[in-house]
Amino acid sequence: IDGMASMDNYYFLSIMGDVGHSIRAVLQGNDGYTLTWTNYGSIWTDKIHNTKARGEDVVDFLQVQDLNSGEIAYFRFPCAAGSRKVNMHSKEELPEAQCFTRGGGGYRKTPGGSMSVSKINGVGSNKGCYYLSIMGEVGHKVTAILEGSDGYHRHFEGFGSIWSDCVHQSDGNGGRGQTHDFLQLQDEQTGEVAYYEWPCRSERGYMSGSTGEQDFPPLCEKKHAGLGHSQAVCHGGGPGIMCALCIEKQGYCKATGGSLSVSKIDGMASMDNYYFLSIMGDVGHSIRAVLQGNDGYTLTWTNYGSIWTDKIHNTKARGEDVVDFLQVQDLNSGEIAYFRFPCAAGSRKVNMHSKEELPEAQCFTRGGGGYRKTPGGSMSVSKINGVGSNKGCYYLSIMGEVGHKVTAILEGSDGYHRHFEGFGSIWSDCVHQSDGNGGRGQTHDFLQLQDEQTGEVAYYEWPCRSERGYMSGSTGEQDFPPLCEKKHAGLGHSQAVCHGGGPGIMCALCIEKQGYCKATGGSLSVSKIDGMASM
Repeated sequence: IDGMASMDNYYFLSIMGDVGHSIRAVLQGNDGYTLTWTNYGSIWTDKIHNTKARGEDVVDFLQVQDLNSGEIAYFRFPCAAGSRKVNMHSKEELPEAQCFTRGGGGYRKTPGGSMSVSKINGVGSNKGCYYLSIMGEVGHKVTAILEGSDGYHRHFEGFGSIWSDCVHQSDGNGGRGQTHDFLQLQDEQTGEVAYYEWPCRSERGYMSGSTGEQDFPPLCEKKHAGLGHSQAVCHGGGPGIMCALCIEKQGYCKATGGSLSVSKIDGMASMDNYYFLSIMGDVGHSIRAVLQGNDGYTLTWTNYGSIWTDKIHNTKARGEDVVDFLQVQDLNSGEIAYFRFPCAAGSRKVNMHSKEELPEAQCFTRGGGGYRKTPGGSMSVSKINGVGSNKGCYYLSIMGEVGHKVTAILEGSDGYHRHFEGFGSIWSDCVHQSDGNGGRGQTHDFLQLQDEQTGEVAYYEWPCRSERGYMSGSTGEQDFPPLCEKKHAGLGHSQAVCHGGGPGIMCALCIEKQGYCKATGGSLSVSKIDGMASM
């Protein structure tokens, strides 16, 4: 809040956090001006000298930290040089958005969000218009700002919902030519923001079943279960990530964290000219699937909860160069998933034997055992080493959500492979040791777990990849992760409060002398106090 009249040399900050949480704020200017505050739940800063008092080139940097939760937020006044201003006319700088094809209509909802957009094209005398039906939380104030690459601008507000009047078409029929429209929605009560655009930016983007336009996203980074020897189970992408999963032959794909999955089954014997798709979504949700080939071949299906496609002509029937693109949308939640068969050129194959390319994983030391759980996840692994006549084995006890189907794929850097399934929990039989006692030599084992109901994926490995990795209390072996990027409160002049890392990020925070450290987003903190005098 800027001061006025006799207070116009000052500004004031009102900082709000969770009720009862200890909040610390550090403000530092590029001129060395420094102020700090600590309070519970909220802070009123009183007078802060502004640019009128300190000079026009002054920039103030503010860091606010919730000392209970570890949450950190950063602010600067004014934006000044170096800030990134989004030029809404530059497609490269626009945020990721749900999109419609050029001239297309329909329904879009950002997965996990509360706001949705239906785009309806006018007909007859209204052909030059489209209309937007925007839905948010009941009673919440929603603002909508639409801007075109030609400078066209519209602004709408409403409580719970908005019905726009005529918006001039951007497809060439509305007197504006073929332009690019971008829509930003904000729930003024929760702060949620969602983005939509038309046409799609990506080379392909989305498919339109009505127009046949093939706008389709690029391939996701290619990830397969385990170490990637088997291509039958793939994952990646996820809600809000516009990329396509792919299957080379037949198998199962599910976007990480999504509800939509596809199983591809190749026909045999007299049916070897065909393949079939089993598409699964949330029970009772209306699901629509559009398949289009690069040869113009097109099929569409709509059903509730699941789709069985029946016969789809394959490359044997249509030619070896054929690539099929599949878009699946849950019409209730707005979630969209993309698939293509086969992967074709352009996919990125991850060599899972390269430790640098393995996903981040919880780990055990070589020959070690114990319990590991991915922070925030529902699945855990206990690794139990055999003794006596079973010294060459280890056993895995895997726990997931009660009643959920869990699949586990273990692959070693020596090609060793095991596969387990269970509902809620799995107890493996003997897995041959990778520490030199199991007849396999000293190898690297990698375990992937997936909850088939929620799509959650978790990774575990042994031994640890990092130079140190973890400590083993039983052996004293010092396997410990590398240092986090060093971050301190404010501008870093004081080394007394540090933060960084966080759940699932394997790195160590550090304190030079004495002070306080907490992993960002985590629940664990450490204060180091140096003894004095005789201590």
